[in-house]
Amino acid sequence: MIKEKKVNVKIGSWTLSYYKELGYKNISKGDLILVDINHLTKSSHTNVTAICDYCGTEKIMSYKTYNTRIKKYGKYNCKSCCYSVMKNNMLIKYGVDNVSYLEEVKDKIRIKNTINSKDRTIKRKKTCLIKYGVENTFQSNNLMKGSIDKVRETNIKNGRWVSDVELCSWLSYKRKVYKFTRRNKKTLLEAWDGFDYYDNEYIKNNFSLHFLDPNYPTIDHKISVKYGFDNEISPKTLSKIDNLCFTKKSINTRKYTKNEEEFVKRIDC
Repeated sequence: MIKEKKVNVKIGSWTLSYYKELGYKNISKGDLILVDINHLTKSSHTNVTAICDYCGTEKIMSYKTYNTRIKKYGKYNCKSCCYSVMKNNMLIKYGVDNVSYLEEVKDKIRIKNTINSKDRTIKRKKTCLIKYGVENTFQSNNLMKGSIDKVRETNIKNGRWVSDVELCSWLSYKRKVYKFTRRNKKTLLEAWDGFDYYDNEYIKNNFSLHFLDPNYPTIDHKISVKYGFDNEISPKTLSKIDNLCFTKKSINTRKYTKNEEEFVKRIDC
């Protein structure tokens, strides 16, 4: 529905004869005249106030746009009502509120996805053949080695891996830390109140879970083992009770090589 009964229209060379035939007299090109809303041409760009036939919301749009909506849906609906109207039309026409639920549509999507997947695979193989001489980069030992070396260099640079030169001393250091940590585990467990050190969730009963479960309680070093190795902190000092706490496996994994202060700061952010 349109709010206005009449609107101002600027006469153009294409509409001059049209409005004269409708009975508008003494008009010429460039004139601004008041026209009955029903006399507007379907493709008129004159702005009108469209009223949603479902909720009554008003919106200014061109008369051409309004007619396009009416032709498509039979009624004018605003953006808010569009989804519910579409679902209702789908139910009437197909018996479902979304055509993707129809088996024939599902089959078409499956076929299309299969074709697209094959096309992408063929294109990728052609690109690899042109660039590297193989259909898949995994077939080239040099490419594989280059990728692995690049990942290793990045991880070493970011402190996530230990270089081959330091590997022996690093493994030795870790073993010592874990040895002293195991000695203090019983004392730590007796003094523990059962709450996760980082998110304060009660997890003492989680020992009944599988040890690979994300919620399984694990011992964390507040000052990380990697930090201790890099800064030559003795394994015994790093394994003292005041540097140990219980937290879920998932949180311990996220903390990784970070110290308590850095990890907590990231959580708060």
